[in-house]
Amino acid sequence: MPFEFKIKRKQVFTQTEVCGLCRSDLITKLSEHLQYQEKLDIQQEGNRIVCHSNKSILYYNYKSVFTIEKGENVVVWYEYNLISVFKITVIMILFAAFFSKFSFNSLLIFSGIFIVVFFAFNIIYINSVLKNMILNTFIPDRLNVDEKLTEEQKEWIRNPKKCPACGEEISDYNFICPECGISINKRNRTKNINLSDFFDVKFKYKYVKKVKGQKKS
Repeated sequence: MPFEFKIKRKQVFTQTEVCGLCRSDLITKLSEHLQYQEKLDIQQEGNRIVCHSNKSILYYNYKSVFTIEKGENVVVWYEYNLISVFKITVIMILFAAFFSKFSFNSLLIFSGIFIVVFFAFNIIYINSVLKNMILNTFIPDRLNVDEKLTEEQKEWIRNPKKCPACGEEISDYNFICPECGISINKRNRTKNINLSDFFDVKFKYKYVKKVKGQKKS
């Protein structure tokens, strides 16, 4: 049996958040999101969805497995194998040892610090990637697990005369909010320019003869 180093986490949803779907429908929904939205090659094995992703720090490939349990709440388990991190770590340490001019003790200290930091950073990053995949599947309009828009914020978003972030009054000429500095999308706004005021404007031209050698004033 090949050596594996797995990390297992879970994401819990209420029945309301997943619209009361049965487990088979939840599995189908997750597999379709991973396949068509995340562009991953998946294998569905009953209650398990197995896929390989390269959404990592150094763009290496790792195996991840998703399972769904439904009871009072819906629990989506996701686990990922960090054996690729071990391989990359060993290669980097051997590379450092080959070109290093440090002592053996210094190399051991460097290797220990590098392994701890590198593994911790990869675990945090991959966990965030897989968790967002699950959240985007079942609650795509959710900002994060706890945060939700208030009615006042929803009104700011609907009103083109207000900044969607802070509610400051803005005009059609504001591309940046004067209060919070957020960039405002003007793509869907049209501006009607009234040219009627220019029809009665008269221009007078005066010819001035240019004299050779005369400097410009």
